[in-house]
Amino acid sequence: MKKYLIYLATGLLGAGGGYFYWARFGCTNGCPLTSSAPLMTIYGALVALTLVSLIASRKRKPQEPA
Repeated sequence: MKKYLIYLATGLLGAGGGYFYWARFGCTNGCPLTSSAPLMTIYGALVALTLVSLIASRKRKPQEPA
């Protein structure tokens, strides 16, 4: 259950970061990704979730002997 809460919080933070990026730096025309608030919000959430899942998978892997 704790794992799902971490993913939920990460997704929400990423979505907030994507929206913040759109509001501060997004272009109004010519940029297919950053010109749309919903797209940038989804993109921010996906990037954050991808990073957290990569970090979590590295922690779960057993360390190989050197």
